[in-house]
Amino acid sequence: MFLVRSSPSGGIQGHGDAALHRVHYQEGKFALANLLVALLPKDPNICDAKYPYLLLTAKKDEYFVPMMLGTANVSLKEKDIANVEIPLPSVEEQRRVVTRIEELAAKIQEARVLRKQATREAEKLIHSTVTKIDGKVRETRALTKLETFARREKGSLRSGPFGGALLHQEFVADGVPAIGIQDVLENRFGLSWKWNVTPEKAEALKRFTIPSAVTQNRPMRVT
Repeated sequence: MFLVRSSPSGGIQGHGDAALHRVHYQEGKFALANLLVALLPKDPNICDAKYPYLLLTAKKDEYFVPMMLGTANVSLKEKDIANVEIPLPSVEEQRRVVTRIEELAAKIQEARVLRKQATREAEKLIHSTVTKIDGKVRETRALTKLETFARREKGSLRSGPFGGALLHQEFVADGVPAIGIQDVLENRFGLSWKWNVTPEKAEALKRFTIPSAVTQNRPMRVT
């Protein structure tokens, strides 16, 4: 098992940004870079290496980040890591926990694979159905421009604000959601970045508000 203890620049920048990047599990021989710290259990009858790996992966921020203090570059030293105390049950209990977690992980992976397969099959079915419908309609109806069924008012077909209309520093933690490309998923909005603007800014940008519309991946819009 080894830990990535600092950033490529040599440390974690700033007091509020300290973080242990990753914990990995590796068997057999491997090369260790200067930003890594390896933990090699000396007695497999006392410690199953997978147990501390799973524990520290789940709770690394609790065990390590509090030790990464300071206003300049900070990183964990080998001594700091060696002094971390963790609960260590019997090796039999460790192996039972590891086996259970690996079983759950396998089920999760299996579910992900099945979900991807179902999604691909659904996408193929939708594409095939729409293609057939489109072909039949083309045989009986003339093509129609999108503007034909857009609202009969200025700006019915429009994109969201860009340039100086909406600046990054104007985003706030809570407010009216501002939807960007990163939030546009398949047939829905994810709002994963949680970007918002104040009600006052939303009012200023109200010409971009679209109650119900077909949305393409274009830069930011406010809804």
